Amino acid sequence: MLLHARRLLQQFAVDVYVKIETSRLDFHRKKQNDVRTEILQGIMDSISGGQRQGSQIGRRVYLPASFIGGPRDMRRRYIDAMALVQKYGRPDIFITMTCNTNWKEIQENLKYGENDQDRPDLFQKRGLPHAHLLLILKPEYKPLNPEAYDKIVSAEIPDPDQQRYLYSLVIKHMMHGPCGHLNKDNVCMRNGTCRNHYPKDFSEYTIHPEDSYPHYRRRQNGRVVRVRNKALDNRWVVPYNPYLLALFDCHMNVEICSTVKLVKYLYKYVYKGHDRVSFRINSGGAAENVDEINDFQSGRWVAAAEAFWCIYRFSLNEMTPSVYAVQVHLPGHQMISFHMHSDLADLLNRADFSKTMLTQFFHMNKTDKIAQNLNCLYRDFPEFFVWKPKTKTWTRRKRRTVIGRLVTVSPTEGERYYLRLLLSHVHAPMSFEHLLTVNGKIALSYREVAFEMGLLQSDTYIEDALTDTATFQMPSSLRTLFAVLLIYCSPSNPRLLWEKFEGELSQDLRRNSHFD
Repeated sequence: MLLHARRLLQQFAVDVYVKIETSRLDFHRKKQNDVRTEILQGIMDSISGGQRQGSQIGRRVYLPASFIGGPRDMRRRYIDAMALVQKYGRPDIFITMTCNTNWKEIQENLKYGENDQDRPDLFQKRGLPHAHLLLILKPEYKPLNPEAYDKIVSAEIPDPDQQRYLYSLVIKHMMHGPCGHLNKDNVCMRNGTCRNHYPKDFSEYTIHPEDSYPHYRRRQNGRVVRVRNKALDNRWVVPYNPYLLALFDCHMNVEICSTVKLVKYLYKYVYKGHDRVSFRINSGGAAENVDEINDFQSGRWVAAAEAFWCIYRFSLNEMTPSVYAVQVHLPGHQMISFHMHSDLADLLNRADFSKTMLTQFFHMNKTDKIAQNLNCLYRDFPEFFVWKPKTKTWTRRKRRTVIGRLVTVSPTEGERYYLRLLLSHVHAPMSFEHLLTVNGKIALSYREVAFEMGLLQSDTYIEDALTDTATFQMPSSLRTLFAVLLIYCSPSNPRLLWEKFEGELSQDLRRNSHFD
């Protein structure tokens, strides 16, 4: 009976899902009151200072990355996706697919008098359910010129005599608007112009731009269709792939994106998370309390279809191959979680606290013949071995392709940054001491080792830091890092550094100026 209650079913689904999610969030809220995290050396220092109880030290934890759909989770997924770009190059094809509620599979399951909104089985954040797909093709299949683009993407109305079925689908799914002077109230209108820049210009050929989507072929061949009682031609066609459009019978926007340098914005769009509206009122001068759980809940838009999908625990994201982040810490500086009433001395007696991804990576290079033969870098280790959190051991990977990445470390973190730098260049190190050894002598710091290895010569390491950051971070963060490097690292030629990274540092400014 409830499944046929229409809007009541939608309200019920939202209420149930919000209760489930609130219960999960309450668990994390309670956990942050009971659990502390601290580096191992900090626990030792606390014991030396006379502190015995865990409640006296540590920082509170907030909404963790393990909470699916939370800001930290979406941020982690974004960085993982950019790691694939770093290894395989920019994506080649960007597909946006929107559900067609007239699909036979949907209509056959609706009772008399019901519509698709009465049975929400799939969702997106607003409107119809859809998917965003970014595809990185193998080198031999990459489209490299306008002729190859035309084999994948079309932006024209098909011949109604030769391709009647495709012609009907383009009219039904792939005509933009109309907007502009034909319809000034269309949702795409902003400040009197279409934010998607329709209608496009006619073009006899596909043009390969320097840093944007291709300007697809849109010939002035006289083909005109009527959409919402307006006459539209090829200038209004949303780019599509004929095969996919005919196969799925839905809105299927297909774009060549290998020409777009700002690929991070594509990934940021995919992983931007939930729509929300939030605000906070603070009394002047008062300390602001950060509550990530409350920030996540406030102003969220939850629809019935999303509620059903999450109740069923269906996957929200998928990425192939998967990316595994490996931790970087100084000796004795691994993070440890413990109950606030734990006895600190008992914590130090636990042998597993000394085992981390990094220390066990060292151990494998010492004792495992396969690891020794591989002689690989730390970031490449997950491609061959699997980390088992329960036993805190690396075991041989038997299947699945996985890409490893080092967690991000800022140059302002000093020795930890230089340790990460060494781990990016030294193959199969066997201990922290091994990394400190250069030319048969034990150095006093990782920075000294990096200098002796030539990693800090001229401004190369600063350029590497900016290049790495430019891959993952937005321009505002890159500008902050650039300022920090100027202040604390004293580059020999700041002007040359600026000229080399001027484009990356000002991407958002140029991008907003272009579109506005």
